[in-house]
Amino acid sequence: MPHPPLAADVAVGMLVAAGALVKVWPALLVTALWAVGRGRAAAASLAAMGAAGAAWLVWAGAGLDPVRQVLSLRGATGWHLESIPGSLMALFGSSPELQLDAFRIGHLDSRLVLAGRAVTLGVVAALAVGVRRSRRSRLADAVEGAAAPALVVLGATAALIVTAPLLSPQFLLWLTPWAALQIGANQAGACEGPQDRRRLVILTALATTVTGATLTVFGPPDVGRPVPAMLLLGRDMALVALIGVAGRAALRPSGRPVGAERPRPTPSSSAA
Repeated sequence: MPHPPLAADVAVGMLVAAGALVKVWPALLVTALWAVGRGRAAAASLAAMGAAGAAWLVWAGAGLDPVRQVLSLRGATGWHLESIPGSLMALFGSSPELQLDAFRIGHLDSRLVLAGRAVTLGVVAALAVGVRRSRRSRLADAVEGAAAPALVVLGATAALIVTAPLLSPQFLLWLTPWAALQIGANQAGACEGPQDRRRLVILTALATTVTGATLTVFGPPDVGRPVPAMLLLGRDMALVALIGVAGRAALRPSGRPVGAERPRPTPSSSAA
């Protein structure tokens, strides 16, 4: 497969940088690009993000304060009520309070926050390496080529969401475009174990539906009650399962075991 022209890689880098400036999570596309052999586009994305971020900080005259705010959760001291620790604390009787325009509960443990970020980085690395190694076999077709990087972003985004100390309901929408690309791979028959791809779509739909329904029926701060807290914990388990299924699917995104070749037609089948 011919390598895309340099202009295309630069354009990809600029688009990834634009997405990361709006919401940080599109930066995960860098690992997806590397996983599918688009190293030059990944490097262009890193360069564009670095340049754009630095230019914005200089223009705004904000120094490194915006970075500090993101890393310190703007000084919040409690877990978001809809996060895993928040739901667990609600079940054990803690009361939420409005803090920084969100209902939070208990007290943040910096060690748990750091551990969650480490888990996310580990999932991202595992998915990217799994896809990159499996691509040593021959790719099935163009559809699979789109589904493979989407698989990395889907699993990585789920890990980012489920380990975060802040889990707003709209975060679940970040999963939906990448899950939709798995539907395309299933319809084309381009991947080994299409059941895994179907499970990814089902788990994404389940997580988003439970989140929307729970917030519609109860709404903050009532999601701290036992029933909605249990529903949100079930949603979180669906996200954890999604990460596991994505990891398994990442082992063979090309539709065949590593090193396997397409079956050659027999003389009789060719004649027919």
